[in-house]
Amino acid sequence: MKRLISIFTLLLLAVSATAIERPISFEKLPRKAQVLINTHFQQLAISYITKEYDDGQVDYEVHFANGSHIDFGRKGGWRQIQTRGENTVPLALLPESIVNYLAANHPGAKVIKVDKERREYEVKLTGGIELSFDHNGRFRWYED
Repeated sequence: MKRLISIFTLLLLAVSATAIERPISFEKLPRKAQVLINTHFQQLAISYITKEYDDGQVDYEVHFANGSHIDFGRKGGWRQIQTRGENTVPLALLPESIVNYLAANHPGAKVIKVDKERREYEVKLTGGIELSFDHNGRFRWYED
């Protein structure tokens, strides 16, 4: 009996640890994600879009032909934006305090990647500089 319970537990853990990823069309993205792409990334051709189910969470990933991509949460809010080539992260998507800090301390640098987490923003600039800001957009430190 103990062995059966152990096997069942391991099987359950293996199934729950496996993410299910499916391709979807642009129209299946949450409306908020569609608006962001149409407003800020309309010049980029979409290569493919996936919807991922992982541990009860739903995420969307939009991959562009030039290698850029955006990760969205269940309701369509962006979580990560990473650009390639000549494209950069639009400053309009960042809190004003981060934009002001970058203008004052890193004039001319472009944002090429942003991770938005629950309590912080991690921003990567051209030249490889990485910065951390709190959830209100206040500078915290430089990343290694």
